[in-house]
Amino acid sequence: MRRAATSSRQDDVAFDPSGNLYATEVMDGRVSVLEAGSRTQVLRDDLPCANGITVHQGRLFINECRDGGRLLELDGTGAIVRVLAENLPSPNAMEVGPDGMLYYPLMTANEIWRNQPGRRCAANALPVISGCPTR
Repeated sequence: MRRAATSSRQDDVAFDPSGNLYATEVMDGRVSVLEAGSRTQVLRDDLPCANGITVHQGRLFINECRDGGRLLELDGTGAIVRVLAENLPSPNAMEVGPDGMLYYPLMTANEIWRNQPGRRCAANALPVISGCPTR
């Protein structure tokens, strides 16, 4: 990513189907994109501790790694499409599982949760692992 648009503190990255590279900048609360044509822009600079990021079926998801963090879906301009979960205890990283669910660890809860893309957490986020796995 070009320094002019970002602070060079990128943390997590994800690609969309068009080849655009999205990055979170945890220290600056930013989400930036390096478009396939080499243009770089900051999509948002107001997401405290923006960290986990993934793209699933062309949709962009990020989370905020802080107590009271959120899981968000953003559109290609950076607008918040929906808040999928809030008041999370430090969500960090994110990946789509083979079942199409979003998986993310909650660091201070020592759990891994999953969430169905497009639906709020209260109805469908389930702790998957409490504490460290034993096997």
